Amino acid sequence: MFSLMDYLLWADFRAVTNIDHIIHIDTNR
Repeated sequence: MFSLMDYLLWADFRAVTNIDHIIHIDTNR
């Protein structure tokens, strides 16, 4: 079962990894 809590954790994880990816790209410039 895909609960709301799992979705919130997954969305939070996606946001963190996305920010990390953006910072990584910026530091590579």
